[in-house]
Amino acid sequence: STPSIGSIGTDKIRLRSIYFGGGTPSLAPLSTLKDIMRALLQGDNAPFYLDLDDGNNNNDEKSTTTTATNEITIEMDPGTFDLSYLLGIKQMGFNRISLGVQSFDDALLATMGRVHRAADVYRSIDMIKQVFGTEE
Repeated sequence: STPSIGSIGTDKIRLRSIYFGGGTPSLAPLSTLKDIMRALLQGDNAPFYLDLDDGNNNNDEKSTTTTATNEITIEMDPGTFDLSYLLGIKQMGFNRISLGVQSFDDALLATMGRVHRAADVYRSIDMIKQVFGTEE
């Protein structure tokens, strides 16, 4: 089951997605991401709640868990995270990874100044599959 996130209030703004991107947010400590998520979604002073309406129901019920119809995404570069980090972001409600893979060619990656290599990409993909599974 997915974790509960957010608190609902009549004055809160509905979100359907949250995107952490730019500047390799996977370099941020888990505690920083937790603080940001808490500030956005939890407590009486949080300005937002995450909308889970999948468009298939007509009720106006609000919820605070993630489903396949909403996303909390984080950009990650290969080699900037480990299995523990992935488990931590999944526990926070992240359900989508945008993996920064520019090439699988080591020579080209070196020319572009990328610090990771193809082996790091494959390792990263394997870890993501281990924690988040695969989409059918």
